[in-house]
Amino acid sequence: MFVINSLSVGGAERVFSTLLKNINRNQFDIILAIGARTDGFLNEVPKDIKIVELSGSKRAIKSFFPLLRLIRYEKPDIVFSTLGMVSSSSLCSFFTSKNITYIARFGNTISADLYRSKRESYFKYLFQKLSYLLVLKRCKIVTQSEYMKNDLVQYFALSNSDDVHVIYNPCPNPSVLYSNPEQRKSKNLVTVGRFAWQKGYDILIDSLGMLAKDGWEFKFYFIGGGDKAEEKIVKDKAKKAKLTEIVEFLGEREQPFCAVNDIDIFVSSSRFEGFANVILESLANGIPVVATDCPSGNREIIDEKVNGWLTNQVGSEPTARELYETISTALETVESFDRYKIKEEVRKTFAIETVVSHYESLFLEFKK
Repeated sequence: MFVINSLSVGGAERVFSTLLKNINRNQFDIILAIGARTDGFLNEVPKDIKIVELSGSKRAIKSFFPLLRLIRYEKPDIVFSTLGMVSSSSLCSFFTSKNITYIARFGNTISADLYRSKRESYFKYLFQKLSYLLVLKRCKIVTQSEYMKNDLVQYFALSNSDDVHVIYNPCPNPSVLYSNPEQRKSKNLVTVGRFAWQKGYDILIDSLGMLAKDGWEFKFYFIGGGDKAEEKIVKDKAKKAKLTEIVEFLGEREQPFCAVNDIDIFVSSSRFEGFANVILESLANGIPVVATDCPSGNREIIDEKVNGWLTNQVGSEPTARELYETISTALETVESFDRYKIKEEVRKTFAIETVVSHYESLFLEFKK
């Protein structure tokens, strides 16, 4: 049983969609338990997979009792959850058969995620930390990078790191073509993601202001939805910095890399990540990436001066100056990159078939 809040546009949602499309259904009978049916990747789920809407809400807490009833009725061998549903699933484990194995896929670097909670509210931090402890006690764990695993093991002083399994996210198939970057003096830069403090868009706007003052010719596109209040903050900041002729906000797109013709550079300005799917998607399209060297698996994806550039991060989070310097370097050197090589290497390293086979092996290992 795959359990997720929704299959709307997002990184974890894309991973689940990819697994559902490619898992060997001669070996596995699959049920998808989903908080709410939404647009996005839901229409990509194969027709032979049973889909059960739990509560009509993306909020995991509202899906707890429907999920518990479903697990008791279906009696799956394995319950595999991600995002907010990992807490609901781990709670269900107290009230269901001991023969069911619960597997939780974490989506972020734990220490950084808890730091974010603490800066918002100490109560929220305590609640989230207790939630993580509950999941660790009741579930087998999948992280998306070695960095995430090491961070988790150290933060909670886990005695056995073998209980945490690293499975990278799969690289999607390319969706765009690119033509004649040498003929355009002005470069197209994009970022894709939800509006949230984690994504560091406030830092990014400051960096873009520095680039504009230096006379760089470029257009920058923000693609994504998310927190409306956070989106307004970023838009107001761009307006105050007089970047309205340079920066465009394109909203949420199912195929974000098709929204802009001839993207030269993708920029990830995050304060922290897990394993950024959108970076993989960019590289799969042959688009080199500027990424912050934040708590994340970015170092396991970015090969400096081959498929992108990492910021020279000094403090606990990236600064506008560091990001500005890295983007400047990228603008100077991007034309020397072999986009075909970028595309082929990332697809080879993070092949869908390889990732799916790792999950299949994990599920078979824990089937009781």
